[in-house]
Amino acid sequence: MTEAAPLIGGRELIRRILAGERDFSGTRLRPEEANLAALEGYQELLAYLQTQDLRAAPLVAERVDWRFLSAPGLFCQAARLAGADLSGAVLRGADLRRADLTGACLRDADLTHALLTHQRL
Repeated sequence: MTEAAPLIGGRELIRRILAGERDFSGTRLRPEEANLAALEGYQELLAYLQTQDLRAAPLVAERVDWRFLSAPGLFCQAARLAGADLSGAVLRGADLRRADLTGACLRDADLTHALLTHQRL
């Protein structure tokens, strides 16, 4: 029997990243909290991530089910998103330079004005 992916809410995700946690591999985002931009703490999260050395300590979200994530302007350089399901995600203006998107599903994702240079697909 396959174990279900652990659920994580958007509020919890924001709180844990702000606390310094970086690995969320194998998680599933709660659909009712997928719009991070609408949650308290999102602007603080954006400011915080821009002060971090994400090359040394990248956000790791491999094999996640984060469909319909809404995180416009997310600063996520060097993120490890291999095998992530980001179908329908709103990542307008996100900074995903040097991200590993190997095998990621970006079907119907909005990547308008996102920075996607030097990433791995």
